[in-house]
Amino acid sequence: MKFIHDDFLLQTAAARRLYHSFAATEPICDFHCHLSPRDIAENRQFKNLFEIWLEGDHYKPLQIQMGLRVSFVVAVQKFLRSIFLSAV
Repeated sequence: MKFIHDDFLLQTAAARRLYHSFAATEPICDFHCHLSPRDIAENRQFKNLFEIWLEGDHYKPLQIQMGLRVSFVVAVQKFLRSIFLSAV
């Protein structure tokens, strides 16, 4: 049996029945969002993926508090930005 299969993580008969009978055909909605409420309310149109994913990165201060050097955090963000901008 393959590791990832149609019943992956569905450990009980009830879970399999509920998933395959009701949830399998539904769209995936992930309401976890790092956009600011203002950007959403104003229907902000972003120029590229960098603006959406990294511009308002609230993890940067946390990473710095955890002991990561500022230069490392900034270097990673610059690298990711270059990837996202080159994909546009």
